[in-house]
Amino acid sequence: MRSATCMPRMIAVLLLLGGCGGGGGSGDSGAPPVVTAPTPTPTPTPSPSPTATALSFFVQTGAPVASRIFFYDSDSFRPTGDIAPPEGYTDRNGVLAPGITPFQQPNSVTLSSVAAKFKFAQGVTQHTSQYVVVHGRPEARVLSPLTSLLIRHTDQARLKRQLGISGSLFGLQGTDPDLNTFNPQAEIASGDPTRVADGERMVAAVLRVQAIQAALDLDAAFAFADVRAYIALGEALNARGDQFVFTNERMSDLLGSSAAWSGVRPSTRSAAAHLVNVFVSAISVRVARDRAAQLTLALSGYLQAELAALRRADDDATAATVLALTTPVVDGEIARYAERLPVPTSGFFFPAPDFYRVVSAGPVKLVVDPVNTQFRLDGAFAWSPKHNDFNANSTGSVGFFTGSSTIESVSVPAVNAGQIAVERDVAGDIVISRLNGYRGVSYFDYRTTHPSGGSGSARVYISFR
Repeated sequence: MRSATCMPRMIAVLLLLGGCGGGGGSGDSGAPPVVTAPTPTPTPTPSPSPTATALSFFVQTGAPVASRIFFYDSDSFRPTGDIAPPEGYTDRNGVLAPGITPFQQPNSVTLSSVAAKFKFAQGVTQHTSQYVVVHGRPEARVLSPLTSLLIRHTDQARLKRQLGISGSLFGLQGTDPDLNTFNPQAEIASGDPTRVADGERMVAAVLRVQAIQAALDLDAAFAFADVRAYIALGEALNARGDQFVFTNERMSDLLGSSAAWSGVRPSTRSAAAHLVNVFVSAISVRVARDRAAQLTLALSGYLQAELAALRRADDDATAATVLALTTPVVDGEIARYAERLPVPTSGFFFPAPDFYRVVSAGPVKLVVDPVNTQFRLDGAFAWSPKHNDFNANSTGSVGFFTGSSTIESVSVPAVNAGQIAVERDVAGDIVISRLNGYRGVSYFDYRTTHPSGGSGSARVYISFR
């Protein structure tokens, strides 16, 4: 479990000032008594309250542009002896609690394994309930997968050409953006057609980066989290020219610079490059809100799962099958992630979606407990569905591995009733059976409660191959 303690809050105090009334008396003269008016009671005056402040930076992910997420500025990844940044947390709308100071320049963290200063925030995406960590240089006012690359990439103009943000049909039309300050949410909210288009083009650019990252970080327990993977990609791009990287030859070369793909057959690496590029072509030039959430789910459920299977097989036959994939076929796979559960609207417990790939014709089992132990599923390592459920609270502590959470029930939506059957065995594990030889993506839901009292449902996507 990752946990930390936030800075103390300031507490507003209401001071009530009271007054008392006066009475009269009578003299020996028998004259009417003089009546004194009561002293007025002063109006209570509250002491000044601390003001809630917005984050000093905007955070962008693909699902969609996530300004309204629970953020926690954390040093939980900080090795002993490194610089500890100030901590802070926001409410569910991305607003810092009163008295909490957000990251400010030059406060940043240095990881000994990275040897570069950067700032980062972690949280839960607004529409898919997925945990994300994003990074940026100390001067950044926007944190995103793009700014994560700039920790080590030395030339922003060249990076934009490599990723198609400028100088290509994917490029922004109304501006040449500074990636450290360009806020796509503000552009989309402006209502100006050119600015809206550029905001949606920038969301597409973020998703293209995440597609490359999905290929490079196949073994990550959580999506889009490890700064070292982003730094490796930034360094690899920094060592290359300014040509557009989304061609099969250049993408194959880029993947070959990583540990994930350097040791595989050339045909396997070429197939991986093709799959990344076909997925990128399905992203399209502009990406609106709902499509962005769908694509973010498909990055984990489809792209990363198929890339991992391709690498495991590492044979010419599997590579040939992948090389035959077309954009319409991949777009059809992405379409299965259009339906998603709503993120809880209260509390700080966020059950997250899960993704599994199944080849076996017979029933398969998802092991529920213990959550922090891997198990084998069709030849690949897998985690409990509860493993990535995210819990936070209003005092700023965060954590995963919610081993004491309880899965109360599982259910198959009616639309999938002819595809899969799901039940729990005597040990509480989840047994899934495909029906009538179904192939493709299906899903079921589970209901869970955290010891804090938070509860919610999460969707489990199963890719049957």
